[in-house]
Order: sequence, then structure tokens, then C-alpha cells
Amino acid sequence: MKEQAVELLNYATAFDNGEELCFSEGESLSQKIQALLSEQPQVIMFSEFATKERVADIEQTNIVQYSEDTPPEMIELDQQIRTYMQQNNTDYTTAFEIITKKRKIK
Repeated sequence: MKEQAVELLNYATAFDNGEELCFSEGESLSQKIQALLSEQPQVIMFSEFATKERVADIEQTNIVQYSEDTPPEMIELDQQIRTYMQQNNTDYTTAFEIITKKRKIK
């Protein structure tokens, strides 16, 4: 594989210098590149990524970084929504609707 890479670099250097590229009969640059790439290790993995061993720690997933420009009342609202979500095992949208309704009633 290393020899093929060096050979391709030599062809590239020759091409950059304006030299004529010479191949054996029936060979082409694209065939040489294809041969090199076909010998590369597999990059695509078809295995499952979401496994119990790879689950993120709950403490890490609850970390939220707010923009410097985020108004304090929006941060407070978001924190209330997230707290409600955890305590009531619900999604963000449902928690948002309940929290904002409670705010309107007050």
C-alpha cells in the first residue's frame, strides 16, 4: 500500500512539473487510485452505536450552556421546564405548556 501511495505521489509530482505520464499498457491513473483506495481499511461501521455501555451519564446530559445574550428570565424559564420534565417524566413541549400556563394564572 505504501508503494502505491509513493507511486501516486510521483505521478502527481511529474504532472505538476508538466511531464507526460506514462503507464503500462492498459493501465490508467484512475485504476491506480482505485487500487490504492480499495486496499484502505474499512471506515464505515454497520454495528450498533447506541448501546448500554455508550449511554451518556445523566449528569452530563443535563448540562446546558446558554448564550451570553440570553435574558435571565429565559434561562429561569428553561430551568423550570427542565426540572418539571425530570420530576414528571414528560417531554419538553408538554412541560413548557404546563409551566407557561401556570405563569399566566399567577
